[in-house]
Amino acid sequence: MPKQLRPGDWSAGEVLQFGPFRLIPGERRLERDGNPVKIGDRALDVLLCLIANAPDVVGKAALIEHVWANLVIEEGNLRFQINALRRALAESGDGDRYLATVQGRGYAFVGGVTRLRAAELRHNFVGADTNLRLPAQHADILGRDSEISMVAERLTACRFVTVVGPGGVGKTTVAVAAAHVLLPAFDGAVRFVDFGALRDASLVPATLASLFGLTAPTSDPIKGLIALVHDQRLLLVMDSCEHVIDVAARIAEALFLEAPNVHLLLTSRESLRVEGELVVRLPPLPTPPPAPTGIDAVTAMAYPATQLFVNRVRMAVHGFELRDEDADAACDICRRLDGLPLAIELVAGRVPAFGIEGTLARLGEDLRIDGQGRRTAPPRHQTLGAMLDWSYQLLTPTEQAILRRLSILAGTFSMETAQAIGSLLNGRNSDALQAIAGLAAKSLLSVDLSQTKTRFRLLDTTRAYAGQKLRDGAELHPAMNAFAQYLFQIMAQAEKDDELGELESMSVCTEENVSNVRTALEWCFAPGGDLDLGVKLGAAAIALFVDMSLWGECKRWAASALAALTPRLAGSQWEMKLRAAYGLALMFTEDTKDQHRVELERSLEIAKDLGEKYCQLRIIGSLIIYYYRRGELAAALDMARSSAVVAGSTGNEEMVGLSDWFMGIALHFIGSQAEAILYCEVASRPLHRTSRNYIVGYGLYDHRIRALAGLARSLWLSGFHRRGVEEAEKTIAEAIELGHPVTICVALTWAGQVFTWNGDWSRAESIVADLLRYATQYSLMPHAAVSRILLGELRIGQGRVTEGIEHLSASLALMSGSYQVSTALNQCALAEGLLMLGRVEEGLELIDSARCAIVRRGGFYWLPEILRVKAALQARSSVFSLLAESTFLEATELAERQGAASLSLRIAMSLAECRASRQAIGEALDALRSMMSRFGGDKDSRLWRAALEQLDVLERDTTKHRQDAKHGS
Repeated sequence: MPKQLRPGDWSAGEVLQFGPFRLIPGERRLERDGNPVKIGDRALDVLLCLIANAPDVVGKAALIEHVWANLVIEEGNLRFQINALRRALAESGDGDRYLATVQGRGYAFVGGVTRLRAAELRHNFVGADTNLRLPAQHADILGRDSEISMVAERLTACRFVTVVGPGGVGKTTVAVAAAHVLLPAFDGAVRFVDFGALRDASLVPATLASLFGLTAPTSDPIKGLIALVHDQRLLLVMDSCEHVIDVAARIAEALFLEAPNVHLLLTSRESLRVEGELVVRLPPLPTPPPAPTGIDAVTAMAYPATQLFVNRVRMAVHGFELRDEDADAACDICRRLDGLPLAIELVAGRVPAFGIEGTLARLGEDLRIDGQGRRTAPPRHQTLGAMLDWSYQLLTPTEQAILRRLSILAGTFSMETAQAIGSLLNGRNSDALQAIAGLAAKSLLSVDLSQTKTRFRLLDTTRAYAGQKLRDGAELHPAMNAFAQYLFQIMAQAEKDDELGELESMSVCTEENVSNVRTALEWCFAPGGDLDLGVKLGAAAIALFVDMSLWGECKRWAASALAALTPRLAGSQWEMKLRAAYGLALMFTEDTKDQHRVELERSLEIAKDLGEKYCQLRIIGSLIIYYYRRGELAAALDMARSSAVVAGSTGNEEMVGLSDWFMGIALHFIGSQAEAILYCEVASRPLHRTSRNYIVGYGLYDHRIRALAGLARSLWLSGFHRRGVEEAEKTIAEAIELGHPVTICVALTWAGQVFTWNGDWSRAESIVADLLRYATQYSLMPHAAVSRILLGELRIGQGRVTEGIEHLSASLALMSGSYQVSTALNQCALAEGLLMLGRVEEGLELIDSARCAIVRRGGFYWLPEILRVKAALQARSSVFSLLAESTFLEATELAERQGAASLSLRIAMSLAECRASRQAIGEALDALRSMMSRFGGDKDSRLWRAALEQLDVLERDTTKHRQDAKHGS
């Protein structure tokens, strides 16, 4: 007899792939080409059993015993499920491609199956930023084959390698090449991060977390990153770590110790000196030794340094070949440059103009440059500085001026940015364009053609050299002032375009400027900087930091700008924007209680004084988020009413629509379901702007999605179960399509709860699993706690009461901070679980606490349910049993006032159960019949069918009671 499938046969995260199909046993999900395939639970069990036993034939009796354990069924049920499977798996009418019927014996799975781990699937690396793509490797890497192989081998064996060497030695080149060698072994899951653009080491964790898709705020980005990659098998390349070495070392060690499937490849000018690190020191390229009798070209070309030199000359001089008479000079150049590839490449670029002998003569006898006091600067870097000084003298005055100005830029930049910076201080665009082309041709600008848009980058040593020239010529302050003015203009224009709906988000045109904005703001707020310009630039750049969820930086620069606020700018739009941003940043990074509310309210006051209606709505949206997080739902309604007044005064359809969303959500929470439906339905009508823009302007999530979730909930509560479920599915699908992690979690939390209310345990379970996955992946800890609440409610509904109580009890502790919107719901569900276990006194204490919280803060939509649970607890209490009837009546009256027909029906069912338990069957029957006769909702829902079943039981009990009474008389 073939083996029987057990749950333990599938390892966590295992994926079964066959043809275009992918089956995830742990999630009980079947996909085709990435799209879900609808399949029943029984059919799925049959498929899993057949795959587990493939290619053996599984007998019909064995299949029935596995799928319908302890149940007596007919063989026709099995045939029905097999046919359903064939339909789901059929391609081009070929239903037998995967399932074969063996006459008289049973069935077999005949398709080839590949078992994978979820971490090995590249598409599972959700949210990975395109900036993490591995750069293209050089086509002609010379003299590094052994080092590349060694790095790849040691990385495979030891997981953690740091390539160490002096600046310009080619560390990045070797690391990128080794990563390309390992691409197949990691199934493409190789990610690259360049820290060269960062000047502040404290920004490393947030920058790395943001690049990996952690777009939501988190107090500990390192823990968030570890949570994201913990189960992933990937290679992470961290480049240019020497200037941020302390922070990089902590991150690397944490990843090595806590993410066992992550391999780390770092480049740095010094080792990290942490646990697990294996250091590979990259030497300079071998150069020919001095030869008293001279050296010929063939011998010289046996050395990689000379090969590199000649190769780079060939790029500029077609058909160039090293001659014997030039071999000594070429070898001398390579030796004087200490075999540093970067220096060799730069000097080789001068050969077309001066020849090899002329180039050697111009190098001079002394290649050193005065050190700038950098601890990590090796002698070879000083030599490169001297060579750069020589190269600088070869530039035209315009090229020199533009090189100095370009030293302001950090990281890579576009031609447009380079041209704009080059033309600062009354320069002409045409001169700047020509000079930039000249700098690129002379190898002083590195050009990257591997991306869709050409990118430029100053080598670090070149930028440092040009920056020193900028300071020596007393040009720094005027250049930085012009640079900050330029950034302010493009930020302000981007924000204006975004408000007009002409950009998808602020980051479309300004993401490359994050490092540059930091540089400019640091100068503005430093001694000698321009404070007023810093205030304006900080306010203009806020949207960029918010859009990228860089809440730590948002808080830092908003605080700096507010501290530098002069009386001339007090009460201005700049203060308004900064206080709004500071309040939001505090809300998401610190538990400052009322400080963030104070900042937001002050911002709103300024917006009112300035008559800025659009900004008022933005700030009101932020305040609404604040009140929801605090669980102060009545205050949120007041804010929503304020938004309606502001929006109505503008006559703008989009603003009115947004305020309607605010109102609909607030009305749902206070229990006005009919009104809530009217307002929330506005969210179903498309406006001119995309939903993405509302995330940027109004806080952390998309208010339209929240309104759609409110619509689904209000519909269900009003008795329209089928449409409520449809709207819930639509909301979740639209949120996932939007791709914003926090918005997805909002949709899964609030729309997903409809499925628990509806008793659709299978769908509810999958939604809870998705919520936990997103919340964990993006370090959204409040949503992770909410997933436990939903799971606890689900388990209690399934009858797994003890397990449900454990989840709910744990969630109460997690939600006791500032995110309290779900606290009363949590307590209510937990109290119902305690009731089911007979722990009445505990339940009563908890339900009273929930009621007090609701009365104090609002959220009355769930108060009828709280009263229902309280009444049920009272009925079971020896002390309060006489109060149960009045509490049931209070719950019923409140539910009917709210238009919550579904809650009214649930209350009637509990009341009938309570009366029946004390043998008042006639009263129970009358109460349930009365409520069912008034129910105006769907009559084909799970709740209605449950009420019908209860009614049938009561009627049979009543008949039996009458018969017993008749016989007794």
